[in-house]
Amino acid sequence: MRKALLLFVSLLLLCLPVLAQSWDRIETEHTLIIYEEIDAQYAQDIAAFADEVFLELAELLDHLPSRKVPVILSGRPAFSNGMFAPFPSSVILYLTSPVDRFLGSRTASWLRSLYTHELTHYLHLTSPVGPAKYLFFLGPEVPSMNTALMPLWWVEGITTYTESEYAQGGRGDSPLFALTWQSPMAEGSLWSLSQGRYNSSFPPSGRVYSTGFLMVDYLARHYGIESFARVNTAFTWFPFFGLNGALKKETGFSSKELFALAIEEQEKELPHFPSLGAQFSPDKFGDYYLPTTTDLGLVGYSYTQQRGGSLVRYATDTGVELLKDLPNIEGDSITFNPSQALFSFVWTDPFHASSLPLAPVSYSDLMLYDITSDSFRRITEQAMLYQPALSTDGKVLVAIERTGDRHVLVRINADTSERSVLYDNPLGSVFEPAILQDGTVVVVEIVGGNSSLLAVDLEGGYTVLVPPTRSEIRSPVHCDDGSLLFVSDDARYMGLYRYTFSSKKVEHLLSDPQGILKARIEGDDLLYETYRAKGIALKRVPLSSLSPTAVALQGPLAAEPSHPALEEIVYSSKSFVDYPRLNLVLPFPFVSENKLQPGLWFHSQSLLRRQLLIAQVGYDSTNTRLVGSMDYKYDPGPYAIGLQASFDKEQRATVTLSLPLLYEASLYKYKLLSLSTSLGFVTQDGDVLYSSLSAMLGHQVKGRSRPKDFFGAPYGSASLGMIQTLGPNSLKPDRYRLFAFFGGQLRMFSSSQMLGLQLDAVTDSEAKLDDALLYEGFSEKGLNSDAKARLSVRYHLPFGLLDQPIPYGGMTGLGLTLTAQSSLYLKDASVLWDEEVVVSGRLTASLVVGSGLDVRPFVALAYRVGDGKFSFAVGLNGSSLLVTKDVPML
Repeated sequence: MRKALLLFVSLLLLCLPVLAQSWDRIETEHTLIIYEEIDAQYAQDIAAFADEVFLELAELLDHLPSRKVPVILSGRPAFSNGMFAPFPSSVILYLTSPVDRFLGSRTASWLRSLYTHELTHYLHLTSPVGPAKYLFFLGPEVPSMNTALMPLWWVEGITTYTESEYAQGGRGDSPLFALTWQSPMAEGSLWSLSQGRYNSSFPPSGRVYSTGFLMVDYLARHYGIESFARVNTAFTWFPFFGLNGALKKETGFSSKELFALAIEEQEKELPHFPSLGAQFSPDKFGDYYLPTTTDLGLVGYSYTQQRGGSLVRYATDTGVELLKDLPNIEGDSITFNPSQALFSFVWTDPFHASSLPLAPVSYSDLMLYDITSDSFRRITEQAMLYQPALSTDGKVLVAIERTGDRHVLVRINADTSERSVLYDNPLGSVFEPAILQDGTVVVVEIVGGNSSLLAVDLEGGYTVLVPPTRSEIRSPVHCDDGSLLFVSDDARYMGLYRYTFSSKKVEHLLSDPQGILKARIEGDDLLYETYRAKGIALKRVPLSSLSPTAVALQGPLAAEPSHPALEEIVYSSKSFVDYPRLNLVLPFPFVSENKLQPGLWFHSQSLLRRQLLIAQVGYDSTNTRLVGSMDYKYDPGPYAIGLQASFDKEQRATVTLSLPLLYEASLYKYKLLSLSTSLGFVTQDGDVLYSSLSAMLGHQVKGRSRPKDFFGAPYGSASLGMIQTLGPNSLKPDRYRLFAFFGGQLRMFSSSQMLGLQLDAVTDSEAKLDDALLYEGFSEKGLNSDAKARLSVRYHLPFGLLDQPIPYGGMTGLGLTLTAQSSLYLKDASVLWDEEVVVSGRLTASLVVGSGLDVRPFVALAYRVGDGKFSFAVGLNGSSLLVTKDVPML
């Protein structure tokens, strides 16, 4: 049987990489581009400029890797993203371009800007500088040690700079991005440099990009961009006191002094004219988006720290009234008519065969909400639709639909979900549709970094309203007087403009020192969104206060210079085998028979992150034998296979298969029914001591969380399982154990406090349960019985969102869990209470350390009422690292 097990395991390891061949690859001189067949054209597009960008950035960052840069393309997520991922180092690009245009509208190519950003990460964070330069014998991922204490603003600052200087557009060229620091500066509430080294739940989201751009841009303009590489090298040699020493050596100023200089420089650029608007949204942290008059009054969408997403009603006498909790949808993805709200919501399918751990398959579907009847109707299934628009009578429904890295305008039949394309320009994308009274749809079109306004009829014909301009155009809103409101940065700051259909002229209507993001006329007032230090706020200004001024928007950006036609290079493709790659080898003591033995620790993972192998090997000098362990996981989707093995005095091996039986994602919750089975063996001296077969069926329903849900969202879970032990060298059942779990947590008082209940039960064929369901914090065994049940009651009390700097990072949350546990036994048909109760408290913090590592350290104190014993524990991410017992009462 041992030989059969070894043969099975060997065949499994040999076959699994072959099974993962649904991906292809093409190679340029400096890149290895990995993609699915459906994204082949995008791989060719990126290959056309990949080496050019590589050489530019390699010179900037003084690092020319000898190995080709792995670039993984993912065309299936419904949202935009990209990342540098270590272990093994690679670049991951989502093809989906951002519908909110967070890079700005002058970005001519999303993929080139994204590649520039992420390749900067790759070259920066794999650079062999500092001690890592001499430690490459430990593995290719040694440079990752440089990021352990590196401020996140330094990591993102150089990428935000390069996306703006080495690609067209970028955040550094976006007035919306500038508002993230301009508004806090104007209000005297800018975050500190220490707070800028990590992200938190306080606005602006992604402030590390703002902080980093301010610092790196200032450094580049005053000391030359080549100074970045010098500072980075100096920092990596001694990172324990941050960047102060390295920056002071280069510039003569500490990091805080440079930040103050950058702020002083920016403050001179702030607008100084007054705001004519009066704020009517709450002066609290959160985003309040432009409302619309409905049958229930003035209704809009908001996103706050307290409730997350919700529909609210504005009234002069009662302030803001909550109407309906909604999940975390985007503010530009909901639209209203008098009786309905139409919005898109994103959901993920991590079990799809094409899902990757770092790029899960996801969709953006439309949902129609009837405001008066408080009912929902799902319009689409597994679609890619965004920024919907709904006519006043509800008969016309349009949205933009993703196709690759572009967006086209489509009309949707609300009854059949059928979609028909109304407008598609293969050279660009359209955004933010607005429906006029006659059914005509106005959209913003972006081509080559230029913005324009188009009117598209329901037959697909179109008229250019505002011709292409380098000025950014956003947020068109139709007015009943035959005009169209939109915002633009034509005058440098985001101001409000009006296009009149009869005269075909553009007028400037209003400016606000903190920008105007969107506006609508309601009665005699103009309502508009503006950016405040606490988030997006709403202001009101009387129409009589406006002073329209005719303007001519700037001309378009110059087209790229034409070159003589060259033969297009088509890169040949080959199949890609996703095998594990060795990342790191570290000296690591191995524990054998309660003794520390010399050993090595290995980490290996595949580029697609579908295979992971972690192993340890050591030498037991006392018994003169090799000892070790390995943990291997293959996750191709939807199923996953795991192999755990160890060899010491005994040899153990377990093969596990897990797969979903049912997965369903809806607006408010996720449902999962899953099955997990495993087969295990324990051998010694060639004989099988015993083997085991187990299976577990689990069901979970989980809600969507709010920002203050420190302990997660409400959920309910149940599982049933069995472990069957087989006799030595036999397939005859020897012993079985059945177990069950029922538990979950529910929200208390509409807050983020949670009440958790958990019931664990187990029965054993040999009535040996003294080692089962022990109390948390104590290792003493219980009673032997036919069955045992343990009841746990938990009260989770979050202390709110924090924004507190700590050395090398920040504390973003803190919470306390109070727990009470007790047990029941079933023995000889009698139910016995343990007459023991354990109460405990656990204080957990949420920390962001270094370049973005999220950790949750905790301290816990447990008290056993019966004998008065204490247990104290310190741990990380739920696992105890230090446990002491019998702590005397203080």
